[in-house]
Amino acid sequence: MYISKFRKRNAVMLSALVFTTLFAGSVAQAEEAEEAQVYGLEAGVAYDLDLDGDGTTEQFVWQTTEKELDDTETARQAVLDLYVNDSQPSSFIDDYAYMWRMDKGTLADGRILLFAMSISDNDYSEQVLALTEKEAGLPFQSTDLAKLSRTEGEVPNHILSGWARGVTFVRSEGDTFTVRWNDTLSCAGIVSVDLDYQIDEATITQVDQPGILDETKTWTAWQSFSVKTDVESGQEAFTVAPGDTVSLLQVVLKNGMRWILCRNADGAEGWFADPDSAVWEESSDGMHWGYFDEAHFAG
Repeated sequence: MYISKFRKRNAVMLSALVFTTLFAGSVAQAEEAEEAQVYGLEAGVAYDLDLDGDGTTEQFVWQTTEKELDDTETARQAVLDLYVNDSQPSSFIDDYAYMWRMDKGTLADGRILLFAMSISDNDYSEQVLALTEKEAGLPFQSTDLAKLSRTEGEVPNHILSGWARGVTFVRSEGDTFTVRWNDTLSCAGIVSVDLDYQIDEATITQVDQPGILDETKTWTAWQSFSVKTDVESGQEAFTVAPGDTVSLLQVVLKNGMRWILCRNADGAEGWFADPDSAVWEESSDGMHWGYFDEAHFAG
């Protein structure tokens, strides 16, 4: 029952990344864009944005509403309405969410990315759509980042798990931009994963692996596990013993299995497979989850 519901929720994902175009007026603006940041966009507030990249700004407003339904299968809907110059709205619906959030970031070439994420229970971002407006007044074009990067079903078919929540804008260089997802690894619980995407006019594709983890965080093992010299290798690089500390560097997907690159305190690096499901053990000092003392799981 739970798996069936989970699959259905993933099947209708729309966590929406809406991106538009901002005219690059100077070299200084382009340099500032390299250190792009995310700014929250408030619902119901008018913003002057150059949506079609012609050097003239349009007035952009967005609204989020929740609709209660009599249908027992989908008791509610979250509706996102996007208005440009008081025109009829472009609307997007999520049957499993109750609200939308929106942020924006600036690309290296001056274009603006608008991130719209539908939010459901446990702060889960159901949908990730990328919307572009080629010309003022035309319908937004869409790409679903969740469908590019997040697993649907039980067997991993994308680098992110089915529990990945997104996204925040990190940086941009050339025609590539990076966003940060919050994902869940069976060995470590919630982690941040940076993924790259490429924009070619209105088309967005995910750049090939790996996903980049936060290597500044220290993880303390509570159980032993073997680290290999390479992905799918049978040769051991080193063993992590209880009390040892490591940094997690990257995650890749190979033949339906996620592999994690780690570095130990001596500077040695190697790969270990993320378990198929969460690991836990109850001992005299309490319950241990994942492979590390710092592992934290949502819910």
